[in-house]
Amino acid sequence: MDLVSMFFEEMGSRINESKEALRRLLENPEDYSLLETIFRDFHTMKGSASLVGMKNFQKVFHNLEDILKEWRENPSMVDQKSVVNMINTLEFLSSRKKSLSEGDLEEVERILNGEGRFTDEGSRDLAIDKEIKEMLEDILDSVVELETYLKSGDIELSEALIGMLKKKLLKIYERTKYVRLSEVLTGFEDLVLKDALDTGKKVRLNLNVEGAMVEKEDASVLRDSLIHVVRNAIVHGIEKPDFRKELGKSEYGQITITAFIDGGELTVKIEDDGRGIDLKAVERKVKKLGLSVSNPIDAIFLPEFSTSDSVDERSGRGVGLSAVKDFIGSRKGTVDIETHPGKGTKFILRIPLRRYLKRCLILRRGESIFAVKADDVDEVIKVEKIFTKDRKTYISHENKIYEVVDLSSGEAQFAVISRGFAVVADEILEVRDTPLKMSDISVPFVIGFALGLGMFPVPVIDPSKLEKRVTPAEGRRKVLVVDDSPLTRLVIMRILERAGYDVIGVPSFERAVKAVTSDDFDYAIVDLELPDGNGIDLVRELKRIKPSLHLAILTTADTEDNRVAAEKAGADAFLSKSSDIDKILSFMKGDV
Repeated sequence: MDLVSMFFEEMGSRINESKEALRRLLENPEDYSLLETIFRDFHTMKGSASLVGMKNFQKVFHNLEDILKEWRENPSMVDQKSVVNMINTLEFLSSRKKSLSEGDLEEVERILNGEGRFTDEGSRDLAIDKEIKEMLEDILDSVVELETYLKSGDIELSEALIGMLKKKLLKIYERTKYVRLSEVLTGFEDLVLKDALDTGKKVRLNLNVEGAMVEKEDASVLRDSLIHVVRNAIVHGIEKPDFRKELGKSEYGQITITAFIDGGELTVKIEDDGRGIDLKAVERKVKKLGLSVSNPIDAIFLPEFSTSDSVDERSGRGVGLSAVKDFIGSRKGTVDIETHPGKGTKFILRIPLRRYLKRCLILRRGESIFAVKADDVDEVIKVEKIFTKDRKTYISHENKIYEVVDLSSGEAQFAVISRGFAVVADEILEVRDTPLKMSDISVPFVIGFALGLGMFPVPVIDPSKLEKRVTPAEGRRKVLVVDDSPLTRLVIMRILERAGYDVIGVPSFERAVKAVTSDDFDYAIVDLELPDGNGIDLVRELKRIKPSLHLAILTTADTEDNRVAAEKAGADAFLSKSSDIDKILSFMKGDV
């Protein structure tokens, strides 16, 4: 790192320390230790600027020293306006990444006099190049190490290192897709100070957002939304200092932003200790305007709604809170409000996070392998009380009734309660963080496919979108689906079940022979290529076992040679997976 880069890095650090000391100085204008801390920082930066040839920076910090000397001699000069002007000046300086021009010096003078243009975006530098560079170097080292293990045949160590690489790559992915909320909120303290000054109030902002992340594409809109809520609290919630004293409160109003990630969503709470929302005034305005809302407090989110006769530009009333609601709604999130007269108001924003890896429960039911997102799982229960009504199956658990979703048949060991339904299964194969990918095959109840779980993608289902399995009625025709791909099996089985057929799926030649030998099937749909044989031979064997069985080959290898071989073996139809999937039902009806 060169000397100039070191200068700007040191300046950024010392400016942040000085800004924090300036905010504390507002509450304790006669605390000389704070003035001394700030003075030392400015004096150090003046010397550093001189060493690296930054003459205009040297000149600015010298001027700032002179102002601090005046403050030390006359503490009454330390008022809210002068401190805000000083903080805004420091913000401007920290945004410069090269020598100050003469125009920059004029701008500094204007800001110090309260005339410069203040931007509430702050100096947010969200660049992560340095951090990512270090992580990539670490990964390259690990790749070289992995090559060594693979060449030596050490599979165990190779697998362990691959797991570590996956975690490191995921961390890089998240640093490129997400940004720390603390970075997004850079400059918020100064925004609050300025708005408090403009409204004649005293407000302290408390940020408890460490560890919280937000998607970069949402960062700007979320910041704007929080500005709306915070400004609304300053203008309409926090009382004037004298009135707060009369109420027995501190003259400094408190606004606290707390954020954390839980259960796959970002929760942000904005709480103030002001007067609270006047619900009676809201109800009167709702009635006067003839608005239709289920809860009067929801009216504050309506466009142009205000209990005041005039709209305040700073808080954005009538526009700001409506924009907040629209943004959260667009992200399928929620906004809740808690308010108490004389004590304050709390806004609670919840925004689902779109993670690259989704935690899934991988389940087995009979021969079907499928998954359910962990975020959608309420609990896993043992199947005990199960009953049928109107040809639908239900499970009773702790005085609640859940409709059963069953991708196979027979007794089930347990059920996953998800989205209000009971998804029955025989086994939880694993809980895994996996990418979810979409497919060209459009199935309403499949929301994606989990990767990295073997040769085939595992369908991830949304139980609420499944047409629920009903108890087979007498006379329903029975179909055997033979395919080693869990995805293909599941898709075909659901197509047939929706059409009223009773369907069983198996993954292999051997299992198909056992099924037809022990059960009475009317139809069989067979994949051409199976792990323990081929579909042509299977058609021939199944026809031998049950000559009346109607058989169709379903394959991606739809060549003329295969078509002729299937017909000679006794297949009644030869269908292509790529183009004839919709012809399965036609085959069942005898039209193919």
